[in-house]
Amino acid sequence: MRELTVVEASHEVYEVFDATGFTQIIDVQKARRRLSVEGCPVIGQGAEGTVYRLGPETIVKVYREGTDINTVLNEKRRAQTAFLEGIPTAISYDVVDVDGCAGVVYELLDARNLAELVESEPDSHCFTHGDAHVGNVMVQGDEMLFIDMAHIGMGHPVFDLMSMFLLFKQQAKRRLEKGTLTLEERYHVWDVFLRTYLDTDDEALLAKAEGQVATFACARLLTAALFLPGVVPPEEIEGLKAVPIAAYDKSLELLCF
Repeated sequence: MRELTVVEASHEVYEVFDATGFTQIIDVQKARRRLSVEGCPVIGQGAEGTVYRLGPETIVKVYREGTDINTVLNEKRRAQTAFLEGIPTAISYDVVDVDGCAGVVYELLDARNLAELVESEPDSHCFTHGDAHVGNVMVQGDEMLFIDMAHIGMGHPVFDLMSMFLLFKQQAKRRLEKGTLTLEERYHVWDVFLRTYLDTDDEALLAKAEGQVATFACARLLTAALFLPGVVPPEEIEGLKAVPIAAYDKSLELLCF
């Protein structure tokens, strides 16, 4: 017997299936609500898409054209799971269609970008965000909240340290036009961040730690280049390859964190 699937069901049709219990025995897929972002201010932009403010309480993350719908559904599902598990993040609502591109509507946080530095060292195996730069950590009152939950998991904190390293050191020159900080100020933020995180002024230890973070950061960019063509300029690829290769040649060593 072939399984029956109903696709692109309107809201009204879905409600009928749900009320009669047929959604328990038939795969009923809702049609995506259509939205327009014309006139909506852009409040964020990343490798995967653009975030627009819809109104006083909601935003929509619109993915780039051609993004696999399963990628979109996976991020929404992960965000919901994180919220239900008590991890502070924005509430995700529905998957929508925005001029042919998929999007996810989220709660608009009454918050600002995190500007303070992390002052305490986490456990070596802990919750990791996966893209924990200052644009993805918000402050609402006295509470910090994470957004963009596509890559959350449990792991080593180096996976989040490398996001800060990329933003304020490795890719600092390329990002100058996207912010108000000078190159020297960006380098200073990273230096203070690492010293505070490790609670040390030992220059040898700091240099070793930065080298280890750089190794993971370059490996991450190389992986991104495979899955998101164009994110990393082709002329930078060889330089990125050299960093983890050099680290391997020096032999593996314990991480500083």
